[in-house]
Amino acid sequence: MATDKIEEEAKEDAIDAAKEAAAAAVKKNPAVEIAEQAAENFDAQKRNEAADAEAKAAPIIKAMKEEKVIATKASQAAARVLDGEEWTSTMP
Repeated sequence: MATDKIEEEAKEDAIDAAKEAAAAAVKKNPAVEIAEQAAENFDAQKRNEAADAEAKAAPIIKAMKEEKVIATKASQAAARVLDGEEWTSTMP
């Protein structure tokens, strides 16, 4: 059984090697090569655009988060309960 398995794996390896050799010998269609290169370039361009957009948005997002924190602190300060003297002092 073990020898059969080893022989079968050797046959599969030989078949794979033959397929790889045949694939290497076949010349690719130039149109296919151009299409593959165009697809790679398109993907790279989209990744670069996404990275640029993220880099531009990062400071804006950070500023928005800081504004939210400041607004939260301000609303907490405004929400505190005033005693009678503080309430009177805020009257016009």
